Amino acid sequence: MSSEDRFTPPGKVQSGDVYEVFSSLDESVLTTSEIDEQIDWASRSTVLRKLNDMKKSGQLQSKKAGNKENAGVVWYLPEEIEDVPQPTPDLIRVIYRHPWFSMLTGGLLFAGLGFALFMPSYFGEGLYLGLFPREPLVLVSIGLYVFGILVASVGGALVIWETVVTLIQNKLD
Repeated sequence: MSSEDRFTPPGKVQSGDVYEVFSSLDESVLTTSEIDEQIDWASRSTVLRKLNDMKKSGQLQSKKAGNKENAGVVWYLPEEIEDVPQPTPDLIRVIYRHPWFSMLTGGLLFAGLGFALFMPSYFGEGLYLGLFPREPLVLVSIGLYVFGILVASVGGALVIWETVVTLIQNKLD
């Protein structure tokens, strides 16, 4: 795996994602739409930009599908691929497909931070770590905890709602 693909920021399409689409569909030639449908955590423009970047670097090849002016472009792999990079990790795909999951996780982190600050500041005596007065720190920790619980509750409710809607849609199909 090249260092360029290893440190791609989350949400960007990696070369490994495009190679994974070719292998999962078991096709040698794909259209931009077919590739875009499989990489559903990124926008079409992001996918197209990555396809063009891969073409420039020789990782992917393309040609027009037809002689007409408005003919579409098809993409295919070169005959030899030297180094196949890893695709985007599943956790990042989950976060981009389900943003409410991130909200739930962030809320739980805030609640945990509030709880971690609350316990020593509430039960301690005098200055907390010798730096902060006890009463304001207790109030801040309670505020963080309540904020975290509210955010996690909204995120959890939206995750449940999204799951129920998906189940109902799948049942109707």
